[in-house]
Amino acid sequence: MALGDVFLTLVLHELTETLHNATLAGYEYSVEDSPEGIIFFLGGYSEKIKVVARDSIHAMQTLQIDEESFTAVVSHLKQVYMDSLLNPFECARAVRYSLMEAKDPSILERFEQLDYLAFPKLLDYIAEFYRTLFVEAMVTGNLSLKDATDIGEMLKKLVKKPLAEKDFPKPCVLELPPGEYKCLVPAINKEDTNSCVVHYFQQGPGTFLSTCLNDTLVALMTEPLFNILRTKHQLGYSVFCQTSDLHGISGFMIVVESQANKFSMNHIDELMNSFLVDFEKMLEKLPAEKLNSVIENQRSLLTYEDGDLYGEASRYWQEIVTGAYVFNRPEQQTINELGLKVNELEQYGRRANVKVFGLRDKKDETSAATVNAVIEIIRTKLNWREFNPSQIDVAHRIDPYRNNADRSVIVRFSFIRPRLK
Repeated sequence: MALGDVFLTLVLHELTETLHNATLAGYEYSVEDSPEGIIFFLGGYSEKIKVVARDSIHAMQTLQIDEESFTAVVSHLKQVYMDSLLNPFECARAVRYSLMEAKDPSILERFEQLDYLAFPKLLDYIAEFYRTLFVEAMVTGNLSLKDATDIGEMLKKLVKKPLAEKDFPKPCVLELPPGEYKCLVPAINKEDTNSCVVHYFQQGPGTFLSTCLNDTLVALMTEPLFNILRTKHQLGYSVFCQTSDLHGISGFMIVVESQANKFSMNHIDELMNSFLVDFEKMLEKLPAEKLNSVIENQRSLLTYEDGDLYGEASRYWQEIVTGAYVFNRPEQQTINELGLKVNELEQYGRRANVKVFGLRDKKDETSAATVNAVIEIIRTKLNWREFNPSQIDVAHRIDPYRNNADRSVIVRFSFIRPRLK
C-alpha cells in the first residue's frame, strides 16, 4: 500500500500542474486512495467540465516519473506518516486498523514499508495497476446525457483489460475474538507524555437498526461521559465517544486522550470500565420521555436536505463504493429511529453469556464438537428440547487442556434476553 501512496502523490503533483488554470476558474478536484483503488473527484461548472475531465484522464494516463521524483515523494511521505503517528489518537487508530484490516496496511505499517521501496518496484506497480482495471463512475448535476456519456467513454480508454469480477478488491475485516483484549504500544516520541486510551467494541455487520442504535447511544452517552471522566476525574484534555463503520462492520468506541505523567493507563482503563457499568444502570432507569426526545433530535438530523451538490454526490458515491446502493438511507434510518424503545437500547450490544462447568473434552477438539456438546447439555440436562442450535453465537474452551479432566466452556448466545418486568 505504501507504493500506492507514492503513486497517488505523484499523480496529485501532475494534476496540480495540469489543472492549475481550471482551479483558478473555480473547478475542484481530489484524489484519494482506498482499499478498493483510487477515487478521483471533479466538480465545477458544467460548461467545461468535460474538457477538464479529459485533461485529468490524459494526465493520469501519460504520467512520466523519474527516480528523483520518486525519492522526493518517499521522503515527503515519511514526514507525513510520522506527523500523523505523533498524534496519539491517530497512532491508536493505526494500531486498531492493523489488527483488524487484513488487506489495508495501517499508516504504521506503511511507514515501515517505505525503507524497502525501490524505483523499479514503483514502475512495476504502475504497469500492473493499468494492466487490468475496473472503472466505476457517477455523474450528477446539470450535465447533459451526451457529456456524461462522453466522459464515460474517456474512462473506458484507460482499461486495457477488464478486471475479472472474482479479482475485485474486497475489504476484509477480521472478527475480534470474544472477551477483553488489550494492545499496548509505546509512543513514537519518547519525550511526549500525551497518550490515548481507546475502548473499541466490535458489533458485527451493520444494519439500519444498529446504525440508529449507535447514533442514539452516542447522543445519550456524550454528556455523562464528559461530565464524569473529563470534569469530575479530570482525566484528559479530550474525552469523547463515537460510532465506527469499518467496511460495513459496525463498532463503537470511547476515547480518552490524557498525559501519562498524570494518570497511568491502568487507572484510566479502570475508570472507563467503571463508567460503562454506571451508564448501563442509567439506561435501566432512562425515562421513555427522555429517549423519545433524543430520538426526535436524531430524526431531525436524518431528515436534512443536502446542503450542496458535493454533499449529495458524496452520499450517493458512498453507496456505490460499498455496493449497498441504498440511496434513501436517511429515510430508512428515520423509520428505524422512530421504532426504538428503551428496552432495545438497554439490551443493545449485550448478549447472554453462560459459563458451563464439568464438560469433559478431547484433545484437539474442534469448535463444532464443543458446540454439539453444549447443545446436548442444554437439551438433556436443562430439558430444553426445542432449543435451536442457531441461537449459539460461539462456544469455546478456556484454560489449558488436561488429559482426562473437565474444562470449562464459555457460551455466547445470539439472542438478546428481554428485561424482566
